[in-house]
This record gives sequence, C-alpha cells and structure tokens, in this order.
Amino acid sequence: MIGMAIIAVLLCVNFAACSNDDDPTEEKEKTGLVGTWQGKFDYGNGEYQIAIFTFTSDGKFTEVFKGYEDGEDYNKTFKGTYTYDEYSKKIETKVTKDNEVDIDEYYVKSISATTLIINDWSNKDDIDGEVFIRQ
Repeated sequence: MIGMAIIAVLLCVNFAACSNDDDPTEEKEKTGLVGTWQGKFDYGNGEYQIAIFTFTSDGKFTEVFKGYEDGEDYNKTFKGTYTYDEYSKKIETKVTKDNEVDIDEYYVKSISATTLIINDWSNKDDIDGEVFIRQ
C-alpha cells in the first residue's frame, strides 16, 4: 500500500514537471505584438513624422502617418493585413495605397510589454532600429 502511494506521488510530480508552457510560441509572440505602437521621428528643420501601427489578433493591420513636411501637415491612414514569423522575426504587412497593394517587411530587433524596436527587413543587421512605444 505504501509503495503504491509513493508511485502515485512520483507520477504526479513528474507530470507537473514536464510542463512546457514557458517555451515561446508563435501565438505568444504574436500576442506580444498585438496592440497599438507609436514612434516619433524628427527629421530636423521642424519636420517630423509620427507612425502608429496597430496589429490585431486576427491578422489585421492599420498604419497611420501624421507629420509635418515641406511646410504642410499630413495625416494618412492605410489598412491591410500582416503576418509574423516567430523564427525569422519577420513582420510582413500588406496594405492598399493608391489602389495598389504595398508590401513592407520589418525585422523585430526586440519586443517587450512597452517597447517594439524594428528595422526594415533589408536593413535588419543595422545596430539601430526604429523605436515604438505601446499605446
């Protein structure tokens, strides 16, 4: 009887220790990306751009660009879809601009609860990245 109780306890401990919940998965990474992120970029001479990216859990993407350039304010909004590949850290966005599908690719340098740092995919090895703050 005591032997069976010891075996039962050992089996319970072993099953609990086999949990793999801490491994990163694509869904966890995607969930970390989901939300609204804002970056502000100063180009000098009073010119700037605010970029706002919104990623939804169902793969929809919105980008808003606000700023001041060539003496004029602008505000543009584009909608589309995105995919995120956990292993390559690649975000691919597809939005319609001027009746054409525009595909952009980004490399996620780092992501946390408050900060997203990305580069254009073609410049993924650059040390610096564009910094976005979760809104």
